[in-house]
Amino acid sequence: MKKKFDFIIYLFILLNPFIDCITGLQERFNIPFSIGVIARGIILLSALIYLFLNNKNRKTIYLFLIYLIFECIYTFIYLRTGVFTEFKNLIVIFYLPLMILFFSNYKNKKIDESLITTISFIYLFLIIIPFLFGQGFNTYSGADGKSAFLGFFYEGNELSALMILLLPISIKYLLENRKYIHLIIYLILYMISIILVGTKVLLLGTFVTFLYFGIKYISKFEKRKKLILSFILLMLIGLCILIIPFTPVYKNLIISMDYYGVKNIFDLFKPKFIDNIVFSNRISFAMKVFKTFSSSIIYVLFGIGKFTLILIKDVEIDIFDIVYSIGLIGTIIYIITFNKNIFKLKGIYKFIFILLFVISLFSGHVLIKPMVTTFIALLFMLNEELET
Repeated sequence: MKKKFDFIIYLFILLNPFIDCITGLQERFNIPFSIGVIARGIILLSALIYLFLNNKNRKTIYLFLIYLIFECIYTFIYLRTGVFTEFKNLIVIFYLPLMILFFSNYKNKKIDESLITTISFIYLFLIIIPFLFGQGFNTYSGADGKSAFLGFFYEGNELSALMILLLPISIKYLLENRKYIHLIIYLILYMISIILVGTKVLLLGTFVTFLYFGIKYISKFEKRKKLILSFILLMLIGLCILIIPFTPVYKNLIISMDYYGVKNIFDLFKPKFIDNIVFSNRISFAMKVFKTFSSSIIYVLFGIGKFTLILIKDVEIDIFDIVYSIGLIGTIIYIITFNKNIFKLKGIYKFIFILLFVISLFSGHVLIKPMVTTFIALLFMLNEELET
C-alpha cells in the first residue's frame, strides 16, 4: 500500500507541468471543471488521510476541519454568498500550510533534486515549444500594446514565481553533480524563457538567484577558480541586463511610464508612481478593499470572503488577499497550521522560501496558487533529505 501511495505522489509531482498546461487551456476556454483543482484536491485529501492514519499532527487537522465547517456556516448565514466559492477559496488558501504539514512528515526517495530539475526542464520546454510552433497565449489582450508569452499556461506571475523557485534547485543539482553541459543548456533555455515571459518578477528573481550562487560558491574556491567563477557570474548578470530591452517587461514598462506620465527616472520614486508602476496599482486596491473590510468587526474577525473581495477588486498581494478574505481569526489558524515547519528550512531551501515570500509582497499569485505552492511545500521534504 505504501509503495502505491508513494508512486501516486511521485506521478503527481512529475505530471505537474502537464496538469498546469491543461488547466491553463481550460481557463482560457472557460471549461467549468479544472483538472488542476481535481488532481490537487485528491492529493490534498490523500495527504490529510495519510497524516491522520499515521497519527501526525491530528490536532492541527481537527482545528482546520472545525474552522472549515464554521467558515462555511458563516458564509451561508452572514455573507450570503456562494458557499462553494468560499469553500474553494479556503482550500486554495490552506493548501500551502496543509501540504507543508504533509511533506514535512512524508518521505519518498523518488522525489529528489534530480526529479525537480527534470520538471524544471519540462516547464521551460512547455514555454519554448509552443512559441516555435506559433501557438500559446499572451498574458495581455494586446489592445494596449503590452505582451508576455506564456505558452499554454494561464498566469504570468504564477509561471514566473515557479520558474524562480525551480531555478536554484536545478542549478544546485547540476553544479554538485558536475553536469556542466546540462547546466549550460538549462541556462540557455531559461534565458530564452525570460525573453518570452519577461515579467519584472522573473528578471529580478533571476538576478537575486545568480547573486546568491555567486556569493555562496565563489568564496569556497581557490583564487584562480574564484576569478573564473566571478567572471562567469558577471557574464550571467551582464546577460540578464543585456536582454532586458528584448523582454516584454521592458516594452510594458515603457508603455506604463508613458501612460502615467513619468517624465524622468526620479519620478519613479514618487509614491503614486511606485504604486502605479512597481506595484501595478495594488496598494490602491488594498486601500480600497480595506474600507469594506474595516467597516464591520465581523468582517475584521472572519473576513469578507472571496466573492466580495473579487467584487471590489482582489489585491493580488497574497497577504492582503488572505487576511481580507478569511479575517484575523482565519489568518491565526492559517499560521498555526504551518506548525513551526517554516523555521526548519536550511540552506538553499530557506533562501528560496524567503525569496518567494518577498515576491508575494509585490506580485501575488505565490502563496495562494497551487501551481506554485505545490513546489513550495516540496521544499520541506527536500530539506528533510538534506538533514538526513
